[in-house]
Amino acid sequence: MDDHNGIEELDAVEYYTEIRAVNEKLVISAVQQQELAESALRTEQRLRDIIDSLGVVICEVEVSSGRSTFLSLRSDTFLGRSVELWLDSPAFLKEIVHPSDRERAFSLIPTEFDGGLNYEYDFRAISDDETFIYMRNNIRGALSSEGNKKLLRCVIVDVTEKKNIERALEHLYIQEKTVTEALHRSILFIPPEDSFPGIKVNRIYEAASDISLVGGDFFDTFACDHGHVALIVGDVTGHGLAAGLFTTELRFALRGFVQEHIEPSAVLGRMNAYLVEKARLHREGLCNEGSHSPISVSIAIIDTSTGKGLISSAGMEPALVVRRGGGVEEIDVSGLLLGIQPNEPYDQAEFTLSPGDTLVQVTDGITEARNDGSYLGLGGLKQLALLGSSKDTLEEMGRTILNGSRDFAGGLCRDDACILLARRV
Repeated sequence: MDDHNGIEELDAVEYYTEIRAVNEKLVISAVQQQELAESALRTEQRLRDIIDSLGVVICEVEVSSGRSTFLSLRSDTFLGRSVELWLDSPAFLKEIVHPSDRERAFSLIPTEFDGGLNYEYDFRAISDDETFIYMRNNIRGALSSEGNKKLLRCVIVDVTEKKNIERALEHLYIQEKTVTEALHRSILFIPPEDSFPGIKVNRIYEAASDISLVGGDFFDTFACDHGHVALIVGDVTGHGLAAGLFTTELRFALRGFVQEHIEPSAVLGRMNAYLVEKARLHREGLCNEGSHSPISVSIAIIDTSTGKGLISSAGMEPALVVRRGGGVEEIDVSGLLLGIQPNEPYDQAEFTLSPGDTLVQVTDGITEARNDGSYLGLGGLKQLALLGSSKDTLEEMGRTILNGSRDFAGGLCRDDACILLARRV
């Protein structure tokens, strides 16, 4: 009996030992589960803190119902509405979009997709006080874990500041464009074709960029006394308003020097000295202009009664004389670009225009038209000039040269182009 009782006591001890071990394991497991739960909560809170600090709204919306299934904490104050209000709304995304933007915005969302949807759109979001801010919605399509619901997962960012900056830049662009257009009319003005007795003058000008109405090329033509006409073509570094202002200055300076010196070589000499000094002042910080040097210029001065002329060039393409009866002659004269070397001498060459002959001056936007590494060159210019000489007007002749160079380059305008034509009548 005593032995039996001893066995029972031993079994009880073992039983309670096992029970305690099981309890200990359960306690340990519970502690571990608690730690995991707390870790998960900390991770979730950290993730939400990160999302909140980014200043974005993250949401998930069922396509079929339009109801939000998730909104980030940032949405607590989003547009003055609470998370609960948005979660209860069956049309969260539509309600926040300004009525004028709804049709455009939601026409982008396809009714059918397989989860691969990926796009974005900008819209105006309405706040509870009826004001609005600019938002950008980055959308990804997804399927629910069960695969039976289509979801839109959105990251909505406030882009109001960006839009304000864009509007300010657009306003500045409009202002500059207005000034540039005024310069465009001034810089590219040329008298009517028949303004000068005994000679007709016309020009073709095209900037490489639609943004810059005024390019780096410029031209001018004017009577420098009762019997002579000056024809000037030049090329300045840069485009747009700054280049336009500089070319305006150059044109007036050149006009003044031509009035002093009837010979174009002397005019280029004076202009070179002016630009060299201007560049020096710019380098020394004494002048905020001059960065557009060096420049290239071609100046021809023609006696309209005899057709005799003189021409000088500083880094320009050679001028051509297209004869009325056929044939093209190159005027062989060249010189260093203006604004590089002080006291640089410039040569000049004589030419004569008989009735019906045409003087052609161009910038390198014509001759440097490229096709697979090849340039149109002076040879191509001569062919186009001869082809254009058969046209009835100088305008048509100039267009033939310009269009021919563009066709050679496959329609791609790499540089500004200017063509100045003078025909003796």
